[in-house]
Amino acid sequence: EEARELREYIAKQWAKHPDALPSKLAAELTGLTVGTLNRHVAKGNIFGAVIGGKVLISKQSLIGYLTAPDVVRKVTTVQMKKLLAGYKRAGKR
Repeated sequence: EEARELREYIAKQWAKHPDALPSKLAAELTGLTVGTLNRHVAKGNIFGAVIGGKVLISKQSLIGYLTAPDVVRKVTTVQMKKLLAGYKRAGKR
């Protein structure tokens, strides 16, 4: 239940961004490196595709990955901390 609410919160925060995120933008949003994100795509943890030499990452898949209970505790970037703090402030704890 909480993971679903967190997914919805992040989706709202990222609503202005395209559904297929260039890996550079995904890196800016998450604080993870482009290399880390591309590795997750290669491993199948996050859905993405290479189009015209660029890796595009599914926004929904990325949000789903980031909000998985075992991942949300491990990703401690400034960007994720801000998202989690905003989520808690929104009264969704």
